[in-house]
Amino acid sequence: MSEANKAISTRVYEEVWANGNLGVVDEIFADDYINHSQPPDLPKGREGFKVFASGYQTAFPNMDMNIEEVLADGDRVVTRSSSNGKHEGD
Repeated sequence: MSEANKAISTRVYEEVWANGNLGVVDEIFADDYINHSQPPDLPKGREGFKVFASGYQTAFPNMDMNIEEVLADGDRVVTRSSSNGKHEGD
């Protein structure tokens, strides 16, 4: 289970954050997903995450994201990453 969960977490960073592929959100995020980091005025669930990620990508179109470390224990995963980019949004 841990290795599969690490692969999912890595996929989110690589496909969504690094490559802007929001289509993968519907595939791998749960129906009842909650993003506790997004602004409160965004919709809940996967659609809200897509809006959040899209806005982030618009603000940082040249973002370079690197996964530094992925740790897993059972169904819990921690991904340590770094990102670099110039803010070009509102």
